[in-house]
Amino acid sequence: MAKLGIEIQIRKILKSSAPTPNHLRTLNLSLFDQLSPPVYVSILFNYLPSSICTVETSCNKLQKSLAHTLTKFYPLAGRILFRENDHQFLIHCNDQGIEYVETKVNADLAEFLHQGPNHAPLVDRLPKMDHRPSSPLLGVQVNVFNCGGLAMGIQISHIVADAFTLATFVNEWANTSLTGTTKDCLSSFSHLSSLFPTRVLSSGPKYSVPPPPNTTSVSKIVTRSDHSTKDKLNDFVNSVGNPIRDTCVAIGKAESVDDVFSLVVNNHKKAVDKYLQRDKMNVYPITSWCGFPWYEADFGWGKPFWVTSVSIDDYETIVVMDTKDGDGIQAWIEIQIQMRKMIKPSTPTPNHLRSLQLSFFDQGAPRLYVPILFHYLPTGECNRELGIIGKCENLHNSLAETLTKFYPLAGRFIEDEFSIHCNDEGVEYVESKVNSDLAEFLRQGPKIELLDDLLPEMDQSSSPLLGVQVNLFNCGGLVMGIQISHIVADAFTLATFVNEWANTSLTGTTKDCLQSFGPQFSLPSKQGPKITTKRFVFDALAIANLRNRINPSATFTCRPTRVVVVMSLIWKVLMGISSAKHGHSRDSSFLFPINLRGKSKLSSLEHAQGNFYVTVAATLEANEMRRELHEFVNSIGSTARNTSLSIADFGWGKPMWVSSVGKTFEVISLFDTKNGDGIEAWVSLKENDMIEFERDAQILASTSKAAFDS
Repeated sequence: MAKLGIEIQIRKILKSSAPTPNHLRTLNLSLFDQLSPPVYVSILFNYLPSSICTVETSCNKLQKSLAHTLTKFYPLAGRILFRENDHQFLIHCNDQGIEYVETKVNADLAEFLHQGPNHAPLVDRLPKMDHRPSSPLLGVQVNVFNCGGLAMGIQISHIVADAFTLATFVNEWANTSLTGTTKDCLSSFSHLSSLFPTRVLSSGPKYSVPPPPNTTSVSKIVTRSDHSTKDKLNDFVNSVGNPIRDTCVAIGKAESVDDVFSLVVNNHKKAVDKYLQRDKMNVYPITSWCGFPWYEADFGWGKPFWVTSVSIDDYETIVVMDTKDGDGIQAWIEIQIQMRKMIKPSTPTPNHLRSLQLSFFDQGAPRLYVPILFHYLPTGECNRELGIIGKCENLHNSLAETLTKFYPLAGRFIEDEFSIHCNDEGVEYVESKVNSDLAEFLRQGPKIELLDDLLPEMDQSSSPLLGVQVNLFNCGGLVMGIQISHIVADAFTLATFVNEWANTSLTGTTKDCLQSFGPQFSLPSKQGPKITTKRFVFDALAIANLRNRINPSATFTCRPTRVVVVMSLIWKVLMGISSAKHGHSRDSSFLFPINLRGKSKLSSLEHAQGNFYVTVAATLEANEMRRELHEFVNSIGSTARNTSLSIADFGWGKPMWVSSVGKTFEVISLFDTKNGDGIEAWVSLKENDMIEFERDAQILASTSKAAFDS
């Protein structure tokens, strides 16, 4: 998803409406605060437009009611302080204030949510917070969308609040905004610190927690039913502070505070022990925000349409929350990078092959990376962990072997000479761990923008021509993402490379010879229109029905292929959208590639590597715009469809699904479905055009919503 334009309207420190009394100016932290990680907890409340009050009125109410609410939650407007004489951390409740931001977002909220927002745009809805002694403990960012919708992002220091405290604060703020009054009393912030003061945790081993892993959040939302029972907690659990809720449930009605202390600390140490063994076992930190009244936060313009956690700290974690109806759970899934390195050919490239002059076809290729994903279900090894390790070792060893044959892919593009320096600098190789089940991920119908996170992020400084990312799922499933520079490869070359790599991985041998090879960089930085990518599946029945619609009296030199039929329908629909948008018909060209292999008298070119295709244009003039499908069919030739991307068997079976990924420019990519009878069309259009395209009656009648075909 493209980055949205956000313009900051207001940034200020907001203070309590009444000063904190002197006797409340110091708040000692509790044992639970002491054991909490020094991170900010993030949450986002999304509200659709309301006719009850204007946006300006809503923002004014928010500021005033927040200032009033802070008089009750006064520690949140303070700062963390270290007292040297007794080595205690505490909160100086000095009314220094909280971070408050208002922004204007150049987008429509409903459309933003409908697209399935991924992680990066959600982070932009949050205030920018950083844990330092002078930092605010709470930040609020009110994002106003064009439509009048609001997204309110909140970040609160985990040192002073857990989910219960955050939920209590938000709903008290909402009540104040809605009614204009605050509740008469709240539980004391100091209650927990008096019962469970901080301690010097000298017993047992001292832990040195390693730096957090490099994580990338994936906004795949998984819904499952939840039938957990709800225990009634002790009175002290209802205190505002930072009790660890699972521990409190376990404590029950413990009679001795010392017993509680021992239980909490021992459980904490066990958890740290497990966390430090992440290299030896699978450790999945999970936070449950279920059972809290997030969706009750009505500030005066209705309850939130969607509430979600947003992971912004560099820790691998899963946050689960109730869905809006309360019957299911939504989970944020994390991708953790395990390895990132350059893989070089196993044998150096000979000196006489160190320079490769690019061809005329390479020169005409667009300067971008071509992405593709291969999805493999688990193979049922008896020892899954060893099986995964073996797969990964085999993958990068066989990749190094394959690169000796495809040596230009490990080189670097020289712009001035329009050639490749085959210097064996290597290809980008990444392994990641995904806290999800692959079959479930696909069954839910993965959103296009989520698939981008399964691709390698190409390092522009080292300018590789090829990148590979191997994503390992909890179930043992695997998704392999590949990005290859279009300057050195077309679809045929990519398919040849992948299947040669698969053959090397499967058999341990490489073919004796490959035909001669026929490069890297990113798209221009020019800001273009916002592009949306969606996937449409035309199954065999739909294609047969489309063929039946073709005028039987029409004459063809040969029976139109599935690809030609699908392309013709897409072109026809796009021309209709253009005509409606502009109020008149316009000249239209449909550009598509033709694979030249097998079409030359030179048999040596049949397996030529690199770019060996030509782009042709079928054109319809405005004054002779065809209305019948068969006339679009007549205007389109053949396409470069007959590649063999679904054959790639690396030793654990053929891929269950091969897919493209979202694009940043207008383009249509066609793939065979796995069974070979249908076609997947990955369509990238301007946002407004996509809205019209996906609701076109012909598209609705001809496509399915299948997540993948089995």
